[in-house]
Amino acid sequence: GGFYATGTGAPGSTIRLSLNGAPVTSVTANDQGRWSLKVERGMNPGAYTVRADHLDASGRVIAQAEVPFDYPARLANAAARSAASGSGSDAVIAELQSVTVQRGDSLWRISQRMLGNGQRYTQLYAANSTQIRNPSLIFPKQILVVPQGVKPN
Repeated sequence: GGFYATGTGAPGSTIRLSLNGAPVTSVTANDQGRWSLKVERGMNPGAYTVRADHLDASGRVIAQAEVPFDYPARLANAAARSAASGSGSDAVIAELQSVTVQRGDSLWRISQRMLGNGQRYTQLYAANSTQIRNPSLIFPKQILVVPQGVKPN
């Protein structure tokens, strides 16, 4: 019922994970170089891209992998949650906030609804800037991820 991704990197390396360009968490690869990410709920059905950035000690990206995928409605609606494998260094996100753009939506309206203040649209824009070229132009069926740690007013 959730989303699960795994990967490998140098043991002890820091991996920054993003969905649709919005950073969601960082994880440290375990002694075998494995890492995993689990999002238990909150993803809307639709098209996503997951990206893993391998960071050096200064936080600079030294390698990157990106994979598009479609998150089906049947998984988004599933009541049962599958357990994450303990094979990697796990990052678990209990709930991710995402929103599917509907006809007539604007970043201001979405920010008002999701964050309680339309003026906070810049936070949504910054977190999803890889898929939004102009903050005045968003399109139906785009899936925007609310950045982790951003709380409603």
